[in-house]
Amino acid sequence: MRFGKQRWIGFDWGMLVVRSDDYRAFSIAKTSGTQKGTIKTWKNLASLKPNLIVDVGANYGEFSAAIAELGISTLVVEANPWIADCLKLTFESKQNVSVINAAITDTDGEMPFYFNRGYSGISSLSKKVINANWFWGGVTQVQRVTVKTYKLDSLVYELHKTPKSMVLKIDVEGFEFAVIKGALSLLNKCDWWRALLEFHPGGIIDAGYKVEEVWQAYRNFKGLVLDQNVVRLEDVQNLCTELPKMPPLYGCDILIGKGCIY
Repeated sequence: MRFGKQRWIGFDWGMLVVRSDDYRAFSIAKTSGTQKGTIKTWKNLASLKPNLIVDVGANYGEFSAAIAELGISTLVVEANPWIADCLKLTFESKQNVSVINAAITDTDGEMPFYFNRGYSGISSLSKKVINANWFWGGVTQVQRVTVKTYKLDSLVYELHKTPKSMVLKIDVEGFEFAVIKGALSLLNKCDWWRALLEFHPGGIIDAGYKVEEVWQAYRNFKGLVLDQNVVRLEDVQNLCTELPKMPPLYGCDILIGKGCIY
């Protein structure tokens, strides 16, 4: 009531428009950014100057705002329509940034999407994910909407020429593997690409996938487990390590990719 439905807040790398009734927005404002270590790795990735950056599951756009001044063509994708409205205001002056209100998965079409009205950090194409991560108000806070879905291949081909290099951030509550599956044709045409993505065993199971199968698919690429460490520029530039044979037992971020950068 004091600030209105939306308001600007500051964080370590700029300003964001957020909803005033969202506890996730309060967390960002209180901490000046909720994922500082991972964003430092992300900034190292962006400094490689790819043709295209894609932020899948952007929430309020902390990651995209941190690198917007580089002028690189960026797609900011968020399925939650309430949050997408905020993103459009945050980036309306950035000609290099396009905001897409949709879900990225391995099919083009429409799907139900669930989000918590009191905490935007909990949202998914699977209601199981929401029920497993309930916030204040429990199921009474859950909103269901129908959203457009795209394979990343389809979306990028529609909006851009085929890029020769890409950097992706993927945080979609268990459906990260579906995003990669729907992007393989596009990624195979790149000289190099890097993807920073969330790996959460519980979320993967709730999304309907098998943890071991997802992990083995990721191991087809070079990669490493971040484990809260900032990855140095030279390590993301020449990604040459193998992911461990066994998947992590805990939620973490991983980096996968293909191709060396000279």
